[in-house]
Amino acid sequence: MSDLLTALKERLLLYQTSTLSAVKTWKRGVLPPIPTFPALAILPVNEALSSPRSGGAYRCDRELLIEIYTKGLTPEKIMKSNLEIVEAVKDVLKTEYELDHNAIKRTYDLVMDTHTLGEPYPFKNSIVQKSTIPVICRSLEKFPTMSARDTGRFDTSITDSNPSDLMDKVLGVLSSYGSYTKAPKVQRKGTLPPCMSYPSLHVLEDTDRKERYAAGVDRPNRIFTIALFNRQLDKEVLLNTLMTLTEEVKDCLQENPKFGNRCSNSWIPTVDYGTFNTESGPLYGVFITLLTWGWDPVR
Repeated sequence: MSDLLTALKERLLLYQTSTLSAVKTWKRGVLPPIPTFPALAILPVNEALSSPRSGGAYRCDRELLIEIYTKGLTPEKIMKSNLEIVEAVKDVLKTEYELDHNAIKRTYDLVMDTHTLGEPYPFKNSIVQKSTIPVICRSLEKFPTMSARDTGRFDTSITDSNPSDLMDKVLGVLSSYGSYTKAPKVQRKGTLPPCMSYPSLHVLEDTDRKERYAAGVDRPNRIFTIALFNRQLDKEVLLNTLMTLTEEVKDCLQENPKFGNRCSNSWIPTVDYGTFNTESGPLYGVFITLLTWGWDPVR
């Protein structure tokens, strides 16, 4: 996601001296408290992972949000200038849909969803107009190499585990992962923010649903949320750190789909990004959904 935001910003900046010359502030992440207008911000929204294909590949649809802000004294003028920038951004993305970055094409398809024009609001004796353009970027990803203990076909040696035991295994895998660029504070069923140390990682159980798999055997479908948080300031490094950690957590979970034979398989269907106001200040947040399938003989 971090490379994708960088690629999108780089593609738009190529037109900074022509169709997008009016934009004065460019940001990956939240804008500063008092930006120079017009301003453009790019924020991560969501990732949707499709079922895997042969060769360990899967499709990932990443949704980004482009926010455009213009300021003036009359609603008509700021709306007109805002819509001119919106149309210029759309024109750029129609031709730059592959989002090259470091000579690598980051997407094979790009879809712009419904553009939304917000209500003007007062800002320091002026009026600000905001527009948003959702952008869905499609790419193909490869699974990381699986852990040796989690490879092989499914068999009935899968250990019967309750949700608490499985959560401990998920927590243990995440805590012992050795490839984090910045080790997060890891908590089991941790209290959501505020937290004294960031970035922080929390493992939470959402649901536990029994499914009949065969005669005398249930296949519990358990859903966990891996929540990551980092402080939110107008410094791109904070968002970069969180997005990098998100990719590393995804790699860790994909490398260990059975969590030491505590489940038969697992899958990450979605990753959601957001911003939150807490008592300790605003935070960036990421929520990774983890589906697991177990093996539970009926006694």
